[in-house]
Amino acid sequence: MNVTLQPELEKIINEEVKAGHSADLSEFVNRAVSYYIVARDLGDEKFTDEEQRERELVRLRQLKALDELVGWNEDDHPELKGGAAEWVAELRKEDEARFEKLTPPTDG
Repeated sequence: MNVTLQPELEKIINEEVKAGHSADLSEFVNRAVSYYIVARDLGDEKFTDEEQRERELVRLRQLKALDELVGWNEDDHPELKGGAAEWVAELRKEDEARFEKLTPPTDG
């Protein structure tokens, strides 16, 4: 499937991915579509498509402003250099290894 995004949306999505909020474009779009469906099912269908797009742009701008306000610095978080998904996978591996060391072997 090919999707054409509005330039402003494409820029925001790329910034979200670069900031590590999503592993990649596909993850971001899948989550966004899931959120859209949930919101629609909870009653957002009373808004036109244009109103919903504008609301989402406002939300994304607010998230971006919050990120800038908090002052996230990628240099302060080298563990996330490969992205959040990679970091979480590494944490899970470490936990599994620790669990195996603590779990007595079973006979059988």
